[in-house]
Amino acid sequence: MRARLHRSLSVALALTALMPAIARAGITNPPPAAMPNRVFTTTGAIKTDKLDTVIACTDVDSAPVTLKAQFYDQDGTLLNGAGPNFSIMPGGSIHFATGNLVGIPLSVSFNVSEFYGSARLVATSKKLICTGYVVDNASDPPAVMRTLPMIRGLAQKGD
Repeated sequence: MRARLHRSLSVALALTALMPAIARAGITNPPPAAMPNRVFTTTGAIKTDKLDTVIACTDVDSAPVTLKAQFYDQDGTLLNGAGPNFSIMPGGSIHFATGNLVGIPLSVSFNVSEFYGSARLVATSKKLICTGYVVDNASDPPAVMRTLPMIRGLAQKGD
């Protein structure tokens, strides 16, 4: 009985090791080398035919900051991995969104396919203030808006 259990565990571990890296991707992966700071993460990111997620940030550093918003589906697959990096000047702001919105000016619209999952912001500096929200994408002004918790790094309050 014990030998069978050990064999089953060995097979399971071997299969896990053979799974493609993309299947284990997610917000907990190390940030890209060019942007070593995982500044904020959030759960509750969504894109549907009626809703989009927005992440808005302001540079509070004394130098320009390069940053990238990354959106992940429910399986942890990065949806906009090949997207460009963006720089903002001290005091400058940027708005990332999962699609085009009516009535809200955007800096960057990724136009990803429908998903629900999470998002993170990686950057060259941690001196950013950010907010996230889900908004209906067809109304001006928006008829629906829900804020998302922006968690510093991966540590939620109370951890």
